[in-house]
Amino acid sequence: ESYLNSINLKSCIPYKDFNYFQKRFLQHPIFIYQYYGIFSNKCISALIVCRVVTYCDSKCIRIVDYYGKHDM
Repeated sequence: ESYLNSINLKSCIPYKDFNYFQKRFLQHPIFIYQYYGIFSNKCISALIVCRVVTYCDSKCIRIVDYYGKHDM
């Protein structure tokens, strides 16, 4: 939550607030998501939401959402 609050949320398009991430990812009844941050000067500037997908004996990491500036 603190990472999400440190991103300038209203400057990103589309605008997604903490409630969106909480309802969509943190409270998901089935999937478990992983969160990765892109940092600049010890401040988070973007967030990547991923989940591990397993098929037979293989695994891959799937990026399901990116939130931040696209010109990085």
